[in-house]
Amino acid sequence: MSKWAIWTAHRYLERDSGARRTGRDGRLLARPWRDPAPEVRSAAASARAARAQPRWPRLVGFALVGVACMFALEPVRSAVADRRASGALGTAPAGAGFAAEAPVGAVAAAALTEFRWRAADVAPPFTFVLLDGAYAEIARRDGIGAARLPVDAGLAALLTPGQLRHWHVLGDRAGKPVASPLARVEIR
Repeated sequence: MSKWAIWTAHRYLERDSGARRTGRDGRLLARPWRDPAPEVRSAAASARAARAQPRWPRLVGFALVGVACMFALEPVRSAVADRRASGALGTAPAGAGFAAEAPVGAVAAAALTEFRWRAADVAPPFTFVLLDGAYAEIARRDGIGAARLPVDAGLAALLTPGQLRHWHVLGDRAGKPVASPLARVEIR
């Protein structure tokens, strides 16, 4: 293909060279439907002018192009940082009353004795979920009756100094599961 393009490129470099009208064997390459006579062109133009065309398709087309341009030029919005439970999964979003209280932020390893959360209208039993720095689940405690969880030996082994952990609590609001927002804990 490229050898053919190089071999024939000289024809396109010349200013006055047009489309080739004759083949190598001398036969005419012009096709009548591609090169109409002037009489045929004027007859086609008068036939097009005689047909009345409605205006609404053109107006609808302009309106659709305008709407497409409006959406194309709309500024890009940042992603929402809301990490609530999905409504598509049949879960209700967590309210402001269901949130982590302690520990949150930078905490000394010796001060990690219990996890506490607010549960305004969320009913027990609660499920405590501990995540690592990459948001992978590393511990889960089910069946918690109060809004607190004492740190046992198994959790204490996962809460070593120099680690970053995230945690949240799952509960039940009006028969639907809800999740509290994630809390971040940096262990010193």
